[in-house]
Order: sequence, then structure tokens, then C-alpha cells
Amino acid sequence: MSAFVYAAPEELAAASSSLSSLGSSIREAHAASAGLTTSIAAAAEDEVSAAVAKLFGGYAQQFQALGAQASLFHDQFVQALNGGGFLYRAPALLISRLVSWGIVD
Repeated sequence: MSAFVYAAPEELAAASSSLSSLGSSIREAHAASAGLTTSIAAAAEDEVSAAVAKLFGGYAQQFQALGAQASLFHDQFVQALNGGGFLYRAPALLISRLVSWGIVD
């Protein structure tokens, strides 16, 4: 069984650019919400309200940590997508140079 991959470097570059822009928007939203969600004020001055606020604040901190990990994965994915587009484009550029120099027909 053989598999073929057809890649359009221009499409990979466009997808990479779109994903990069999306990642920036998500990072901005996470940064804007961090302070509001991780330090929740207790609804009242009793122990239960303080415990609930602490619980929700802990969930928010976990969410922020997972968001940071997802952001790192996203950045690595965008870099891989950029690199993949270059790897498909590089042989074509090399061949065109060799042809223009008369080394290859």
C-alpha cells in the first residue's frame, strides 16, 4: 500500500498565516481573562463562600495552565506547517535554478 501526499506550498503558507492570527487572538483572550477568573472574590464572608471562590479560582488556574500548553502546541504546529511548505517548495526552486544555469535540461 502506498500513499501519496499532494501539497500546495501556497495553501500551506496561507493556512499557517491564518492559524498564526487565530493563535494571537486566543492568547489575547486568555491574557484578558486570567486576572478576572483566577482571583474570584468570595460571595460572602463565610467559610463556604471562601471555599467555593478558592475552588473556582483553582479551576481557572488549571484552565490557564492548559491554555499555555495549548498555545505552545499551536505555535509548534504553525512552525511545522511553515517548514512543511518550505520543504515542498525548496526542490522546485532548486530545479528551476539548475535549469536556468544550464546544468539540467
